Amino acid sequence: MHKVSVIIPVYNVEKYLPECLDSVLNQTYKNLEIICVNDCSPDNCDKILASYAAKDSRIKIINNKKNGGYSAARNTGLSEASGKYVYFIDSDDWIDSSYIEELVQKLEEKNVDIVLNNNIVEEFENISKDYIWERYLIKNPEGEICSSAEAINKTPCMVWCHLYKRDLLIKNKLKFPLGYIFEDEYFNYVTNMNTDNVFVYYGAQYHYRQHKTSFIANLKNRT
Repeated sequence: MHKVSVIIPVYNVEKYLPECLDSVLNQTYKNLEIICVNDCSPDNCDKILASYAAKDSRIKIINNKKNGGYSAARNTGLSEASGKYVYFIDSDDWIDSSYIEELVQKLEEKNVDIVLNNNIVEEFENISKDYIWERYLIKNPEGEICSSAEAINKTPCMVWCHLYKRDLLIKNKLKFPLGYIFEDEYFNYVTNMNTDNVFVYYGAQYHYRQHKTSFIANLKNRT
């Protein structure tokens, strides 16, 4: 069982952080190193992280000296990762208990560099709704292998959908761009440009917590 490095950027999410951490700690896939990058969070995230780290040795806390945003936090976590595989999750989201195990199983079974799970659920208070990526509406648990161009043009770009071989990232010196708002899109493009082995399937759920304004706008757009 190869180690998976789970990288979690943390900033101003004390309300949601425990649910995220619990979902990672309760994964059926146990060989994890959980790298939590505290990006100078102004709330009680530091205390929450310390409490969890005291109970589970798989958690490693890194405290950034200054706030750098998602890209800087993820790059910091990536530089400390030692796992064969790398997975990113946002600290206000959560995943089903078999999520990482399924990602690893598909990656190894298909012998690919990247695996993407297209089963995403938007969460807002007590409302849950399937996340729709208009260019890729396939809900196939058997999945398909996509070429570089297909993966770039069709599949969701959010990094928390993906499991990566760390060697792919190291060999190609792939990092998140500093100062960009849509850093996921950039990272998706450059990673997919460096491989024709991307497997896309529909498996366990990723629960994506929407902000109120964007969630309501999305619901209106679908009526």
